[in-house]
Amino acid sequence: MNWTEAGQKVLNQLEESGFDSYIVGGAVRDKLIGKVVMDVDICTKATVEEIQSVFLRTIEVGIQHGTVIVPIRGFPVQVSTFKGNTLEEDLLQRDFTINAMAENRLGDIIDPLGGKKDLHKRLIRSVTNTSQPFEKDPLRLLRALRFALQFHFHIEERTQEGMNSFSHLMNSPAIERISAELEKISTCSLDGEQWTWLLDQPVFQQLNSLFQNHELKRSLKAQERPVVIQDYLTWWSFALYDEDVSLVKNGLSHYKRSNRLSKDVIAIHQSISQLKQGYCTSYDLYKLGKTRLTIALHLLNHLQQKQTDETTLLNAYDHLPIKEKKEILITGRDILDHFPSYAGHEVGQLIKDIERNVVSGQLHNEQQAILDWIRRKERNED
Repeated sequence: MNWTEAGQKVLNQLEESGFDSYIVGGAVRDKLIGKVVMDVDICTKATVEEIQSVFLRTIEVGIQHGTVIVPIRGFPVQVSTFKGNTLEEDLLQRDFTINAMAENRLGDIIDPLGGKKDLHKRLIRSVTNTSQPFEKDPLRLLRALRFALQFHFHIEERTQEGMNSFSHLMNSPAIERISAELEKISTCSLDGEQWTWLLDQPVFQQLNSLFQNHELKRSLKAQERPVVIQDYLTWWSFALYDEDVSLVKNGLSHYKRSNRLSKDVIAIHQSISQLKQGYCTSYDLYKLGKTRLTIALHLLNHLQQKQTDETTLLNAYDHLPIKEKKEILITGRDILDHFPSYAGHEVGQLIKDIERNVVSGQLHNEQQAILDWIRRKERNED
């Protein structure tokens, strides 16, 4: 089963129960442009209580807004009561014409606002000529940018004017919603022209802390080939880069990124100054790790004119004796078996010393060699 089949199953059950129902939004749009459907929304005349009576299992996710999830073999289909009394009234509540189309159970497209025509013209157009869509939900300002980049569309002139007029509302939505939308933008591969368009958008410029480094912005705008950002860690490392790490921490806190991601972004930024100076020890590479090292090198190439010698540094990492502490061929228990006089905290510090010496190549990662090294260390201390 796929998303389309799951949506059709829900649609059929609602219709067979006597409720007018339609697939709406992105699923219709994606089907028309030949894109794989990755989620399905259904709107229906049925109330939440009636929806729940039709299906054996539903999940209440937005019941106050008339929305529930109907899980079909692992596909969570979202079902919502009409916003208004009719399908047409519901479609008028949506953001852009390309998202304001519906499909009935027979596959017929209902398109009162010209969404198909705008798809053909590659246009992002607001469902009305008023400011209402952006005032109602300012996140639509950012969604417009995302759709334009994702589908390589243009924003219709009056829609763009409305966005510019209400760009000051961009920080109004919950920060979690803004962050999620930014991470969707991060999946778009942008060339210099697209980066220029995005970074110069009044809406985007309203967002706190993003792309404040002038060298980085200048480099991104000058790219002839698309800059591929493959993951969220790379995106936030680029978006929040600043030589002042305290500002980076503030940005990560503002966008409520996880502790793990924040730790990784900060480590990447702290490594940049070392990489700029060309001074990076084996232990520095080890602590950074290959993923963070690769991102740091990618970022550094945008921050300076000369190309960083990525191959040498990545080869140096690949030839490290170990990549993780767990690869050390001795444990705390092994040490205590041979040296029972050590206290627990002393063993912990000893393992750190062993780790550093193994990584730097001064100690072979073999248990007997490590035990001999500990004995020599004891004799020297005596």
